[in-house]
Amino acid sequence: MAESIIVHFRNATANEIFSFIASRCEKAADRSMYFFPNNASYLLILSAYSDYDIEHDSADKEGVESLLQCRPSFSLDVELRRSQQNAACHAAKKIVSELCGIHDLVVDDGHRIWNREQIATDDDFLVIYRHEHTA
Repeated sequence: MAESIIVHFRNATANEIFSFIASRCEKAADRSMYFFPNNASYLLILSAYSDYDIEHDSADKEGVESLLQCRPSFSLDVELRRSQQNAACHAAKKIVSELCGIHDLVVDDGHRIWNREQIATDDDFLVIYRHEHTA
């Protein structure tokens, strides 16, 4: 079982994002997803997110598009492994922070939409998925 965050990109293509991911993750056998750091001991599962229009209500879309100043060019689903809560949160923050360094993006954690500055400076990023005790 996992919790998901969605990373919405302003100008990035799927090829650009998956090139970045492929250099840090292990590709699944069916080639539609990646495991971080690897399949045997994964903390995250990363895959394309294509349900933006179906799963996001109008208010969520307005929030995402207001921060990005456009519709997302590509969206990435990042599933956090629930049994590894704190480690998965740390790994997700690491991957998202690296992506922030090279792409304009926002993150929807299901409760809030985070911009690049908030991701970098706010210790509450992904706090809703962390266990009460530190890892």
